[in-house]
Amino acid sequence: MLIKAPLVKNGIEKLHQEITYFISQIATAQSWSKKLFHTDFYDQVVSKNPKLEAHLKTFLKEFIKLPPSRQKEIIQEFTNYNAVSALCSSVDPVTSHWQDPSYLDFKKAAKDLFIFMYEKTLERDSYRKYTGESLRDHYIAYRGAYNLAMCPFCGLEDYKDVKDYKDVEDYKDVYDELTTRDAYDHYLDKARYPFAAVNPDNLFPMCHTCNSDTKGTQDVLHEDGTGNRRRAPYPPDNEFKILIEIDNALEQDLKVSINLLDSSDIQEVEKFRTWLVVFQIGQRYARRIRAKKQGWLANSVGMLSLATIDTDLPQRLEAACARCIVGLEIIPQSNKPLEVSFLNYCIAHATSLIKLFQHDPSYARYLTDRTTVLR
Repeated sequence: MLIKAPLVKNGIEKLHQEITYFISQIATAQSWSKKLFHTDFYDQVVSKNPKLEAHLKTFLKEFIKLPPSRQKEIIQEFTNYNAVSALCSSVDPVTSHWQDPSYLDFKKAAKDLFIFMYEKTLERDSYRKYTGESLRDHYIAYRGAYNLAMCPFCGLEDYKDVKDYKDVEDYKDVYDELTTRDAYDHYLDKARYPFAAVNPDNLFPMCHTCNSDTKGTQDVLHEDGTGNRRRAPYPPDNEFKILIEIDNALEQDLKVSINLLDSSDIQEVEKFRTWLVVFQIGQRYARRIRAKKQGWLANSVGMLSLATIDTDLPQRLEAACARCIVGLEIIPQSNKPLEVSFLNYCIAHATSLIKLFQHDPSYARYLTDRTTVLR
């Protein structure tokens, strides 16, 4: 996590609160009753959504069939799964019965209910009317909380800029396009931890690459392969201050190392390592530097004349790169940490880089044809 992700709670929190109340009531329930819900929620949401009501009834029916000891375990699991921050900070075993072959009918009913609530209830008109807000409203509030422009999980991709054009006549024809948002990620995968599927503490907008191509449905609490428990960064709690170092920067086999500036906190280091693995940070940073380095260097030295030998050229290159770094610090944007690290590499190796530019034609691609002396 390069930036803490805001923990925003609006209308979507109400659904989690209502299902939490429902779970607390079923421990002593013998049959279906609207008294298992708060009156407003039942009247305005459940009764107006037959499929939701059917899922709730099936869940209750299968729950009642369970032995009392298993019912208690289920209710405790619901509480445990929704303590997302605590789970991420701990290495205590996560008690789960979702992978064993018993009570399959209940497990299916539970997963069907919670996934339906996320996929089909949060954006339903009756629920929007009940809360006055939707996931789109949550996304706008999330983006605005820290003026968040880029995905905090990688720092590589910009968030989509969603604005409210709904009441602007000129934009009505393109409203859907203008309000498309980044997808939400279930930080604890909803297939493994279904009880947290509508918990706003577990829902974070993520760029497409993080959400679909790298993290995907990984279990952040357990290592792939071994299944060993591990600590994971919790988006609103952790913000890593990192040092990115580059070696062999102008070649395709460049090396990127990423380390914490302060590695004295062992638990923080464990979370940092999980972040590197889950989001494939090292590989992605190296790929991005390879793709962008030519443009970054050209921006810095595009006005630097190499037409004549000038012993002051290394200092001029250093000044050009330093000036670009100052500019990057002014405006938050994706790629900034990588570009700054690359430019720092250029500053540290200015003399050797100038020699390469002057004597090796293969490096001419990094520069423009301008002959104006850098001012």
